[in-house]
Amino acid sequence: MKKVKVLSIAIVCLLVCLLSGCSLLQLFGDQVVTSGYFEFSSIEKSETGDLTILTVTSSCPLPIYKYEASLIFVDENEDEIYETDSVVKKIEISANEDFQIEFLAESDLVASASRFKLKIQGLSRERISSLEDKVYTITFKHGSRVVDTQKIKFGQSPTLPQMDDVGNEYFKVWCKDKTLQTEVSPNTLKTYRDTTYYAKYAPNLEKVEKQIKEEGLASVVTIYTDQIGRINNVYTTTSTQGSGVIVKIEGSKAYVLTNAHVVYTKDLTLTSLKITDSFGRRYNAEVSKRLGVDAIREDYDLALLEFTIIDEKLRATEMAKINPVIDDLVVAVGSPEGIRNSVTYGKCVTYQLATGEISLDFQVLWHDADITHGSSGGALFNSNCQLVGINYAGTGKDNGSYGIAIPIDKVKEFINLYTRLTLE
Repeated sequence: MKKVKVLSIAIVCLLVCLLSGCSLLQLFGDQVVTSGYFEFSSIEKSETGDLTILTVTSSCPLPIYKYEASLIFVDENEDEIYETDSVVKKIEISANEDFQIEFLAESDLVASASRFKLKIQGLSRERISSLEDKVYTITFKHGSRVVDTQKIKFGQSPTLPQMDDVGNEYFKVWCKDKTLQTEVSPNTLKTYRDTTYYAKYAPNLEKVEKQIKEEGLASVVTIYTDQIGRINNVYTTTSTQGSGVIVKIEGSKAYVLTNAHVVYTKDLTLTSLKITDSFGRRYNAEVSKRLGVDAIREDYDLALLEFTIIDEKLRATEMAKINPVIDDLVVAVGSPEGIRNSVTYGKCVTYQLATGEISLDFQVLWHDADITHGSSGGALFNSNCQLVGINYAGTGKDNGSYGIAIPIDKVKEFINLYTRLTLE
């Protein structure tokens, strides 16, 4: 009789498992962990023909040994427009350990999505209830600065810290990645692990424009040169016009950064070097020789000039501490086609090598602020009127109209290695 009773219970359990889609292992001990407990931290895209590989990085507060996942595409109206085929994988993943899932979709479908949702179910031998008394650390950061830390119990949400304006920028939103690409609302998210949120700021364009006019323009100059010599045994005279930016004022001496190609051409001799400041006043200038030789380096496409100033109207620009990140506002100031005090706005697009007449062996800053002939050597400012680059080339409208600049870390490297200029 007992055997019959045990068999009946087993049959009932089996029927329950079959009807619910669960295994006996799940029924008697395993925890089914659903999407809400998985951290969808980032997504990377790589195209291959007409298809795109979407690599999703995720984690789970419990260790799992198997998962089934798909990726849902959401359009700008928040409608779910597509779901990928499910990916099923047996894999041992520790609690809160990052792991990656690859999905494949047509590139046109990927392009039509405004965002993605990870739909995932995993199997764990531990129970969610084992985490309910745990306390996690939530950290709010702006750049490298810690704004606030909070101790939050499992499954609860943090409170948002008060965020103030910083310089010419106002707080916009929190992100869960350092690159500030994935925007979130932390106070609506439940806490399942130690988490860091990063503050994303946006420029106040009125403040930016005001500071550029009051401070930025006073540091930019227009450069005129005459050069003579023989190229391919032909006597040549040439005149050039470029831009520059004052980076240091010592007493009555002003030091200007510009491109090497603005003041130097192989086989030609510089016979005249003049500077016009933003107020239209003209000066005689020379290439700085602070280390006993001309401060010109073609491998950086940078040169340091100097001239004697008339009064205190001119000012030296402040240099940014770090390079701008992708999508940061940038402001190009220079003299395109000889038009003084030209100001154009754009954003940092990427960092990569650039080929052409001037090829440098390091990654340069690509941006979409308009520049053209005569902008070479001009300043690239951030939203707080700090120098983040020196423009040296452009791609032209046929190739997307990108400006290309030497990033501030390489500018500082040139100054430190090849001049005795001390920057505050």
